[in-house]
Amino acid sequence: MFEKEYEAMTWHYLTRLAKNARSVAIKQAIARMAERYDRARQRQKEIDRIILNIIDPLPIPYLLRLAYLNFGRQVWKTIEKHQGRVREQNLKIIHYTWQTRGLDPQHLNLIQDAIQQAINSQPA
Repeated sequence: MFEKEYEAMTWHYLTRLAKNARSVAIKQAIARMAERYDRARQRQKEIDRIILNIIDPLPIPYLLRLAYLNFGRQVWKTIEKHQGRVREQNLKIIHYTWQTRGLDPQHLNLIQDAIQQAINSQPA
């Protein structure tokens, strides 16, 4: 009888320990996700600041500022994600897309160059 009780207590303890370990792992995973989100959000704020520093002095209508921000974010994402020829082709496509939507190509070039310079100047 004692062995069955001991086995039941051990099983109960192990299942509780597994549940706790699982919740600790989930808590750790959530903490890692929050850290990655904070780093990505901080990086996006830096990119937005770079874009706004370029477009603030320019005579751009207020409603188009969001379009320039979105262009810059797409450029940033493409530069971070791709390399070489694929990167250059995607950047041309993004540039053409936003140019056909009515954005000034000179302003797009300024934004793209500033983002590339900012990303290249940061340590890996």
